[in-house]
Parts: sequence; C-alpha cells; structure tokens
Amino acid sequence: MSAMTDVRIGRFHARYHQVTPEHSLALDRALADLAGGALDPALDPALDQALAAAAGPELARVWAVCIPEVRVDVTLGDGSVAAWTAAWANAVAGAVRAALAGVSATAPRHRAGGDAPARPASGPVTRPVSDPAGRPVSRAAAPSVAEEPVDAAPAAERPDTHADAADRSDGSEPEVVVFPTRGEALVDLVRRTALADRRHLWAWRQCGLGTDVLTALLAEPLLVPGVLRAVGPDLLGRVLTPAELAALAARIASAAGLGGSTGVAATVVSPAAARAAAVLPGGARDCSAAAHRDLAVLAALTAAPGRAADPSFVAAVATALAASPADPALAPVTTEPEPDLEVEPDPDGEPTAWGGVWFLAHALPVLDLVPTDDAPALALAIAAFTGAPYDDPSVRLLCALTDDDPRDPDPVQEPDPATLAVLTGWLAERFAHRTDVPAPDDLWRRTARIHRHPGELEVGYALRDVDPVVRAAGLDLDPGWCPWLGESVRFRYA
Repeated sequence: MSAMTDVRIGRFHARYHQVTPEHSLALDRALADLAGGALDPALDPALDQALAAAAGPELARVWAVCIPEVRVDVTLGDGSVAAWTAAWANAVAGAVRAALAGVSATAPRHRAGGDAPARPASGPVTRPVSDPAGRPVSRAAAPSVAEEPVDAAPAAERPDTHADAADRSDGSEPEVVVFPTRGEALVDLVRRTALADRRHLWAWRQCGLGTDVLTALLAEPLLVPGVLRAVGPDLLGRVLTPAELAALAARIASAAGLGGSTGVAATVVSPAAARAAAVLPGGARDCSAAAHRDLAVLAALTAAPGRAADPSFVAAVATALAASPADPALAPVTTEPEPDLEVEPDPDGEPTAWGGVWFLAHALPVLDLVPTDDAPALALAIAAFTGAPYDDPSVRLLCALTDDDPRDPDPVQEPDPATLAVLTGWLAERFAHRTDVPAPDDLWRRTARIHRHPGELEVGYALRDVDPVVRAAGLDLDPGWCPWLGESVRFRYA
C-alpha cells in the first residue's frame, strides 16, 4: 500500500517548551530535516496501520478522506533524529486514527469535530493527515489507472481552518469528509457551489479539486455526463455561464472522440432528442449554433449515451437546442427541487449472479456491437451467448437498458445468429492466442455487485474469484471509458 500513496507536508510549525538556546538550534536543524522529507518514510507505514485500525481496508480503497486538522504534542528528549522521526510519525498517526474513529468507507459520512454524531454525506476520499503543528496535510488514496497522485493544496493556497469556519452557517467545527470517488467529489463541488454552501472549501482544496467548478470539470471531462445526471441542469446552470458550458462541452466531445462537425442536419426533432436537449441548463440555448453540436454530444452522453455516436441523433438534439422552447415538438423542461446535500449512497450495490458478463465490455466496441436503437436485440444475443437471464442487471446495464425501458424484444424473437457468431469468434481468439486453453466453463456466472457513481461504474468481485486464466486473456482488466454507457467501467476484487 505504501508504494501507491503519497505524503506531502505543506506547512510545518513547532513550538518548544523548556529548552535551552543551544538545544533549540539543534531542534531547528533536526525539524528542518523532518519537514524536508525525513519524516515521510516513517509516516507512510504508520498511517497505513492507523487507517487500517480506524476503519479497516475499505477506507484505503476510496478516492479521498479529508481531515481538516490534527494537533499533537511530542516529547523529543535528547534522542537521535531517527528517534524523533519515529516519535512524530507515531503521534500523527495516532491523531489520524482518532479523527477517523466512526468514519466508514462503505457508508460514507461527514463527521463533525468532537463526539458529535455522524450524519450521512457524499464526497471524495483524501487520506489526509495534518502536520504536527495542526495545519492540514493531504494523503491521497491510490489513484485509478492513468491518474496522477493527489497532493495537498500548497500552504499559501490553503485556507486556515479556523478562518474557514466563518463560512459555516451552522457554526460547527470542520468535519472529516469522505469522497468515495472523484465523480462524487465533483458532484459535491457543483451542488454546494450552486447553493452557496462553503463548508467544504478546505476539503476541495485538500484533495486537489480546487474551488473553481469549470476548472475541475475540464480536468475530468468524461465524468461530466455522470455529474450532470446527478446534479441536474438547474444547479449546473447556476455555476456555469453559457460560454463556459460551451467550452466544457467542446472538451467533452473531444475527449469522447465525438468532436468535430459531421455535416448532418436534422429538421425533425424526435421526442428522445427533445428529452436529451432538456437535460442541459437553459443557458445552452443561448450559445452559438456552432456550439450546439458539442452541447448536443454532452446531452446525448448524459441522457442517451448509446446514441451519442449517432450523427443523426446528435443533429436532432442540436436542432432542439436551437429551436424555441415554446416549440410543441420539444419536451417541457421542469425545474427540479433543491437537492439534499447530505446523500448517503447505497453501500451494497446491485447484486448479480452473472458478473462475468461485464467482460464483454472489451468485445462490444471492437466488434462494432455498441448498443444504440437495437439494444434489446443485443441484450437478447448476450443472454443467449452467456446463458444469463435477459433481465439480469449485468445484461441490461451492459446494453444500456433501464428497468423501465419499453424496448424489450418480442417474446418469440430469436437472438441474431450473426451476433452470436462474432462473439463466439472473439472469445475463442482471446483464449486461443493468449492462454492456449479454452475459456472456463464458469466464465460468465460470477457473483458480483454493481456500484454506480457519477461517471463511473464499478463491478466488485470476491477475491477468491481471481482466475489467472481470465487475467491472462485480459478479460478482467478495467474496460475504462465505455461511450455507450456514458461512464467508465472498472473491476475490483476484494
């Protein structure tokens, strides 16, 4: 674990008691070494042990846990620098352990200072620590693939936690903030900024998001459709101007590989296209005609991700954005109620007995089987190919079908033989060329739980189900961005 974490001390301040001037100079030199990096090797394993003892291994897997401040008293004596280093590390680790008492990763909570009862919340997880003087220091959790480690905000940019307390409407102390994923951190940033709730300013800075919504969203463009689904158009419209929304949409379309004009024009707006246009803030209609195409891609990725790569559908959404809101062809845009900031996610996820079906996330894009209008037919073929029931959550979610989707196939419809043939060929190639053994008989039938977060979907398997043959075939590697879902998919064994 220590090799996957990063510890940075942004500010180090110490006050001596009962020391001579000569001893003070020696302490100055020793503490300069500690603040310069000598403390990190001792602090890292001490914190790992403290975190495991405070909340178990689950806490180490969340994205960020933010602790506003810890204060410690350390008796140094006349020992060596090594002894002082160990004393500081143990004291800080103990303070972190105490701060995290009662904080759970499976049911994320924000805990106020002291013995105040915990209350539900959503957010990211920085595994932060404070320096021995009581200033915040962030210790970021292990990042996901292709992400850089998250450091604490520089001391000059980080607000004093006591000054920040003035922004708290309830007068309570800064709380421990747990953000299970980066997407949930972005949702928290957008929601609270829109509602002028400044209580998490320090946490956003500490986990590396900053406090500017546009900058944070531009840094994670593929998470934005999921964030928009979570916060709704009203709140996003409060924090972004039309020009900023257009710039963000252009960044998202480019990152998703859907940028650039297709030359397709639409004169008829289908109800589905009108509904997709309605997920954007009202300011999107005020953008230029050139911006409407990128905004239409964002709307499609948010409301109908399986159709975001369909030029005619995107053109229809762009036409809906350019039309008058009073046009009878457009679906009415409703104003959403103020959201509850303290939302507790489902810690258990959705169970499935066919978790191996998600391995086909690697196959669909390379075989050009990404579901669009024929999603029910694809789901029928996948069910027949794997043996899974058509209504299993893995089958339906992989094919972007919701529980209330009206497009279920006819009861007498047979799976498409051509689709079955290409899936069979793909699977045989995977195992024949990479493992020299056939696919396991239980490849698809695997107990799992599906966890959905803003912009991310995680399939969790039991650690005992790790199969070297499946790993050699590359099937349980993270699929990453799946455009037909509008989400990134990852696998986790625990």
